[in-house]
Amino acid sequence: ATTISGMNGVVHHLSVSMHPFEIAFFRQVFGFLFMTMLFMRSGFQVLQTSRIWMHVLRAVLNVLALLAYFVALSLEPIAKVVALGFTAPLFATVLAVIILRERMSSHRLVTLGIGIVGALIILRPGFADISFGMMMVLFSNANWGGALIVIKSLSRTESPVTITMYAAMLMVPFAFAAAVFFWQWPTMEHLYWLIAIGIFGTFAQLCLAQAF
Repeated sequence: ATTISGMNGVVHHLSVSMHPFEIAFFRQVFGFLFMTMLFMRSGFQVLQTSRIWMHVLRAVLNVLALLAYFVALSLEPIAKVVALGFTAPLFATVLAVIILRERMSSHRLVTLGIGIVGALIILRPGFADISFGMMMVLFSNANWGGALIVIKSLSRTESPVTITMYAAMLMVPFAFAAAVFFWQWPTMEHLYWLIAIGIFGTFAQLCLAQAF
């Protein structure tokens, strides 16, 4: 949570002068370099996997979630984006029941209902139009919820380092495909902030994989 908060603040700051898609690309580039420096001393053993297509699926879902989330941070106040961002577990809960066949207990059902009510309060349906930024948060959360299910499945057979390394590596070309249409060369000041985003985001992903 600490690293994600730091990343959110920097993204919001940079979005004034850089397109969110380009910020997302550099987040992945520097995150990948940071991960490589940390773990590749042990050779290529961390990349051994028999589930490459699950890693690809996770990377695609993660990139879609990241791009939409960074767009939302550029359009809406951080507090509002973060508040609505807590709906991601709601998507993950529903998908876990459908895909992983987890049991929907009465406790989880009540919690899901309360979460939905909370999301509706943030969106204020019927009293105000739902902004494009808020729609981007929901789109991001839906994809992130799917990514969480994939990570949960991968964690049964893969180490946290392997999961995070493949995400860092595969997300770079996907993010570049989106960023190339809005390209501008970053300044030196931008680079310092982009490096910070890469470190914050990578630590968050590594901690998440370890938690699962």
